[in-house]
Amino acid sequence: MTTAPASTNYDGHASLLVAITRRSILLSMGLVAAWALVLLAGQSLMPLPEFPQKAVWLGVFLPALFGMVVSLYTTVAYPGYLPGRLTYQGPMSTAKKCLAIVACVLLAGYLVYRLLTMPAFDGVAIAQTVYWLIVLAFGLFVATRFEPQKHPLLHSLLEQTHFLGIYVIPFYLPSLLIARRRYRS
Repeated sequence: MTTAPASTNYDGHASLLVAITRRSILLSMGLVAAWALVLLAGQSLMPLPEFPQKAVWLGVFLPALFGMVVSLYTTVAYPGYLPGRLTYQGPMSTAKKCLAIVACVLLAGYLVYRLLTMPAFDGVAIAQTVYWLIVLAFGLFVATRFEPQKHPLLHSLLEQTHFLGIYVIPFYLPSLLIARRRYRS
């Protein structure tokens, strides 16, 4: 009786988890687009009641939340795993870098405006601003310094999430730290 090598099992589980993550994120994005169309068409024809809108938004974002939880697990359990089909294949072109830097500068401008106009002791506003500052710092890093060969864990995470992990990176920081320890050992 022969058994399959451990790497085949490793790749099989990891690729299944990455496929689940990618498909749930894409499903959520498709549901957002579909629900936006329903809202646009529905509001012009007849107003929708308040309760179903909230329930539908919950249903729209549940697949993304599920995909995020699966990708958090995949990042820790299979550090550095890259799926077969890569979204990002090489160095970022100059045009894409410029576009990413412009987006980061616009976000930075918004954050400066927000910091200057927010009330002094508004805890929610401060937490949101700190969240977006982390996203901004990470976005600038990806736009200017990121190289897949030098940052395999980050490349793995970004590939799993179709680069949408940039917007929720504060939630991924603990799993990236754990994965980094596991990747080195």
